[in-house]
Amino acid sequence: MLQGEFWYNRFVMKKRVRLGILLLIIFGGYALRVHQLDRFSFWLDEGLTPLRSSYAVRAILSNVIVIQAANSQDTHPPLYYLLIHLTRQLFGTSDFAFRYPSVLLSVLLIPVLARFGRKVSVAFIRLTTKARRREDITLTTEHLFSLLIALLVAINPQQIWYAQEARMYSQLVLLMAVASYILWDAWHNPARPLWQSVMGYAVFAGLAAYTHYTALFLIVGQSPMWLWLLWRSGQKRLILAGGAGAVVAVMPFAPFVIKRLLGPDETSYFPVAPQVFIADIVRGFGFGRTVDYTHPSITFLLLMLSAILLYGIWRAQRATRLFLLIYLLATVFGLMAGSYIFKPMYLGPHH
Repeated sequence: MLQGEFWYNRFVMKKRVRLGILLLIIFGGYALRVHQLDRFSFWLDEGLTPLRSSYAVRAILSNVIVIQAANSQDTHPPLYYLLIHLTRQLFGTSDFAFRYPSVLLSVLLIPVLARFGRKVSVAFIRLTTKARRREDITLTTEHLFSLLIALLVAINPQQIWYAQEARMYSQLVLLMAVASYILWDAWHNPARPLWQSVMGYAVFAGLAAYTHYTALFLIVGQSPMWLWLLWRSGQKRLILAGGAGAVVAVMPFAPFVIKRLLGPDETSYFPVAPQVFIADIVRGFGFGRTVDYTHPSITFLLLMLSAILLYGIWRAQRATRLFLLIYLLATVFGLMAGSYIFKPMYLGPHH
């Protein structure tokens, strides 16, 4: 055996080793999320979860909450509360029990984004049919990239924050991650029938929209990619069917959305300058809120990571670049546009 082949074989990671590392990351992420889960009592919005989830299913679907004998309209769709309506029968009604579903949903996000990240990494690597060894190393690079993504998701302060709240944010992120993965797979896996991909996307994106209305920003941003993909494939009937299905899916909650958009400014929502908005998002989803961003080392690290991200997006193929920009920025710019056209919509990266 040549020396290069020896080190190459040492470098290639065995499947069971990759699986073992991924499981360690997942269990580590679980430990971070469940640690001191009930240390703090419910804050204001969390208090609505045990209240609304205790109602009958029909009452949950009505979006009406009774507070001190007065009817109040909840600003969130019902799917998360329906989930808690079921899980409270399994886990009980303690603070820990109400928050635990968010932990499980957030832990599921780790392998989902690990697989998603591995698929995306393929788009950044050019394979050659002549160099089998290079192809193998590329596959190993995909696995390393996948594990890195899993680790970053597992320790991300924002995702841990979501996981420790009895609110719908972990559910929203997970559902839209799965929906976005299905769109990505439809673009890069022509062997799969498009109607299956459309149906899968419709299910998960629809569930996300019934979890939190901000899912609509990403769905609207991704819709042109679906239209182009279906039109290019000659699936005009599928375009019409998908459009009709979207209209039917939106109709039940459209009155609530329109009423909220056209209503008066809501409590604690204030206009935010775009640069403050973006900086807040980067910090919130970067190193969290407890880091001193004025420290030179943190600034340098943040700039370096941003440069790597921008370089990767720039080097990607056009379709990949468009997909990533939409996935990362559709919700951000959607909230900016909505705040400018209608009323302030931003309340911080945690909401």
